[in-house]
Amino acid sequence: KFIISKWGNFYFFVQNLSNWHFSCRQNYNLLWEKELGKLSPEEKRVLEDFKKVRSRFPSGKTFFEQSFFTKKDPWKNIKKNLSSQDYKTIEKTFLMLNDRFQILYKQDYPSVKIWQENLKKRNNELLSKKITKILRLLYNTHNKTKKIINVYLLFSSIDPRGGGANIDEKSISIEVSRQPLALIDYMIGIIWHEVIHLCFDKEYFLPLVQKKFPEDWKTISLIKEMTAISLFPKGILANKFLKINTSQKETLHLKLPVKYNRQLLSITDSYVKQQKPFDEKYIDQLYTIISNLNKKEKCCTLE
Repeated sequence: KFIISKWGNFYFFVQNLSNWHFSCRQNYNLLWEKELGKLSPEEKRVLEDFKKVRSRFPSGKTFFEQSFFTKKDPWKNIKKNLSSQDYKTIEKTFLMLNDRFQILYKQDYPSVKIWQENLKKRNNELLSKKITKILRLLYNTHNKTKKIINVYLLFSSIDPRGGGANIDEKSISIEVSRQPLALIDYMIGIIWHEVIHLCFDKEYFLPLVQKKFPEDWKTISLIKEMTAISLFPKGILANKFLKINTSQKETLHLKLPVKYNRQLLSITDSYVKQQKPFDEKYIDQLYTIISNLNKKEKCCTLE
């Protein structure tokens, strides 16, 4: 289901402006400043206060995301989960930035609506079944419960960006408003990438990686992400089902040097062709790539 949430976009706008987390898009803030004008000292102060409150909670799947994305009236739920002082801080931030947001929303809504209509047209159930069948096999996932995924459509800049699975266990978000429709297959690939994290890699694969590298969260995160990017949005299954070019000259992910593309894709492709689940040998092969990253590359966690 492709959803346009005004409150969800408002939250995305405010939290991104606050720079409370390393994943906040700096290029978005520069674009919005150029179009909406520089932030006033008072606006900067309330955003700093917002940042202090938001930073005390986990990075995703909290009452913040669930309130603004999934509730008709987010404030009731926000109030339940914060002290009165913190609640006033969050409320003041949204009130202070309301005029800016309304201008941006009015400007970007028509293109988000066009994206919604086109994604609905491309929502092919037969294709989904084919992809799901392979992902179940690769990730050795036996849960066959039919799950409807809510895909929230958000503001973006013109630079190709991504999405996230940070709302709840049945929702993802993708940033589309300024993207050309020519990128629709790539964006569908991003959706599938996030669906992997949401529905497929937790049951068997992640515990297997954690068993091999207990408490080494950097390595666990790298292997989890490298596996998903080798499939979507520019990997083996993106090429097979969405006709996305898995060129050796384009990075699969900003933090993985292009020179490792061929090796990573080849390892994953062998499992797809053999129709066998990812196993310890697969994890060892990916760890070989990680071990070859130079110190600067290795210190970066894929996200």
